[in-house]
Amino acid sequence: MRILIVDDDAISLEILENALLKAGYEVSTASNGYDALQKVRDESLRLVISDWDMPRLSGLDLCR
Repeated sequence: MRILIVDDDAISLEILENALLKAGYEVSTASNGYDALQKVRDESLRLVISDWDMPRLSGLDLCR
């Protein structure tokens, strides 16, 4: 299963990415909502885990 993680905090992004990789998941990352939106359009993803409060495009707006 391929999971997209979206977070503007690099440390949080790295911690979650490492945990999911160790659990055997394929992981894609984005540091903002706009990059995440492009990956959602271009990649075959099964799950998106997103920070809610990000500049420019929030996690809520990304979900909409």
